[in-house]
Amino acid sequence: MTLDSEASHLMNHARTDFSSGRFTEAISGCQEALVCAGDPRTRVMALQTFVESLVHMGRLTEANAALAELRSEAATDPAFAHATAEPEGRLRLAERDYALALAVVRAVPEDVRDDEHSLADEDSLCEIEIKCLYFLERPHEAAQLLRACLRDAHLPLSVPEIADALEADGSRLAEVVDLFPEEALCALLMGISEVPGPHAAELLEAVWDHYGTDSRVLTFAAEFGAKLPVVNALHWSVRLRNAGQADQCTLLALAANQHRTPRERALAAAVALELFSDVNALGLLAPALEEVPDEQSALVLDEMRLLAPDIAVAIEPVPA
Repeated sequence: MTLDSEASHLMNHARTDFSSGRFTEAISGCQEALVCAGDPRTRVMALQTFVESLVHMGRLTEANAALAELRSEAATDPAFAHATAEPEGRLRLAERDYALALAVVRAVPEDVRDDEHSLADEDSLCEIEIKCLYFLERPHEAAQLLRACLRDAHLPLSVPEIADALEADGSRLAEVVDLFPEEALCALLMGISEVPGPHAAELLEAVWDHYGTDSRVLTFAAEFGAKLPVVNALHWSVRLRNAGQADQCTLLALAANQHRTPRERALAAAVALELFSDVNALGLLAPALEEVPDEQSALVLDEMRLLAPDIAVAIEPVPA
């Protein structure tokens, strides 16, 4: 293997580490690649990843030094004229210089953004631009750019960030489903899965309101259900059971998910037992209750009285 081939391999591995959130490993990989890289494109791509990894690690002084090196390297070839835009945009965002970050990304011409060889990624530049506008308190401009991305089947932000941007413009997260093309529904569902939590649950409810019993929606809900809040898991359990998929019950999946708290697992099992008389919940309820910390026992029992009153009565301690 030649030195350039080795450098390319190291650079690609570093970019994979970066995409997976392994920023320390990405920094090391970029440094190794730069030692042996002679090919200008490999060097530019390694430096891009190097700068952004440093930014994610909060090492902004080092990121500025690496950006200067990237700027010098990119100046050797007109093809790389805008290769610094995304790394610098992210660095200026991290420094909270939103006006400068906005100017940096807006300086990239449209034809360059559409050129896959330019090393200036359109989707990433849009993300930075939306965030800059949001933090500069220009919510309508931020939301309008976000809406354009959504119509093109692109999620430029995480679901919680999308919620913030739309709400700042007086809208709601459900608008995402109205704008996103139906043929790209699977991409939208994948975006929901990346950041579990209340916003993801809210957006999934909007998907249900729009698409109903679409098989893609039910399949996704069955797989994602173990990450939902208990009340949302209850709703999806009913929907899946009504669709003849009791074996995909999201309450049972939640109750069996060891990554959820004992409180959540106990409530999910109790509700499944209460509402569906599902014997599979019996084997999940007792272990979850045993793991509930003593200081949370009273709270869990109170919640159970609301969601599964008969089960609450059955497990409530008898007064001495």
